[in-house]
Amino acid sequence: MCPKERNPGIELLVRSTTDHVVAVDLGLGRDQFTLVAFYFPPSIDQSTLVRELAGVFDSLQSRSILLAGDANVRSPLWGPTIPDHRHHDDGGPFVEFIFVRTLHVWNDPASLPTFETERAQGWIDVTLSSPSLFHRRSHWTVHRTSMSDHNFITFSLVGSHAEDALPSPPRFTKRRLLRFARAAEAYFKDNAHLLHFKEAVGGLDYWLGELSSGGFCILWHWAALPT
Repeated sequence: MCPKERNPGIELLVRSTTDHVVAVDLGLGRDQFTLVAFYFPPSIDQSTLVRELAGVFDSLQSRSILLAGDANVRSPLWGPTIPDHRHHDDGGPFVEFIFVRTLHVWNDPASLPTFETERAQGWIDVTLSSPSLFHRRSHWTVHRTSMSDHNFITFSLVGSHAEDALPSPPRFTKRRLLRFARAAEAYFKDNAHLLHFKEAVGGLDYWLGELSSGGFCILWHWAALPT
């Protein structure tokens, strides 16, 4: 990715480089954001790679951050549900990283596979952003190519940070609201037993705090996925 070659007006400053993560500040006039590119080799434990990415992400000062990379894991957050896929393909630590930092997924789960060979295909390349950039997302698309086993991904970043536009709240159709209600019912059914151990007011407040920052956030993002 060489933005300077495509547009010499873009200012680029390298913020951080590690074995598997690179972060750069990009600026065009008053519009600025940080781009984080990453690669998770399948030969390295995912938790180790996520800690590396989190270390870079948490060191950044920008509130406008775009992340793109090969995560080498599957999840219904960025790809279709595959009932028979291997459990170690799940995006566990990476998904937790996304939710804890309230990142938004740009991928369309109904897109073409981002990885494709004669024998296999997968949705393992992920585009994410901080909330302040998500409303500028436009035309995220996967393009099939015969030049690589990873298909091209293109997208547009519309508007500008200088406009200081606020993201609009998600709009839910009746189908998405029903989906959220069913997910919420299942979540509370699975976790209701925890309330039996929260007799003290402080313990109950802690459980509610954990729900607000974790479980409910996951349900909200799940309901907001394209259907």
